[in-house]
Amino acid sequence: MCGSHDQGKGGHHHEGCCCGSGGHFHRRFLSKEERVARLEAYLQDLRAELRVAEGKLQEVKGE
Repeated sequence: MCGSHDQGKGGHHHEGCCCGSGGHFHRRFLSKEERVARLEAYLQDLRAELRVAEGKLQEVKGE
């Protein structure tokens, strides 16, 4: 809990609480290293999807 919030009857925070991810500062830009890491992970995911698609295609063709 943030400290100074009123809690309703159900014990939940009110709307707009600063405790959640919406109340914290988030950077808008990634560093070069972060962009490279994300793109490499994305490429790895795409390659995995391609392997799955190729396998399904071979099944359909009866190979």
